[in-house]
Amino acid sequence: MAFSENTKTGSGWFFDYSKCYDRLYYLKRLNKNAILITAFYSRELSDALTASDDTGELQSYDSYLVSHPAK
Repeated sequence: MAFSENTKTGSGWFFDYSKCYDRLYYLKRLNKNAILITAFYSRELSDALTASDDTGELQSYDSYLVSHPAK
């Protein structure tokens, strides 16, 4: 699994999760009790980046907000 982390923003990208090469995942720590997890198909991201000015084609298919109550 490949992972790119930005400790300054508390976020990171990773791919190759369970040998699934066509999806990219973005994780962002929102606060000490919540993490946002979003998944994109890599072909959708590629199409959006190569389009001239139209990035409206980029869609997130899966987004999860994971949190637990503060103790």
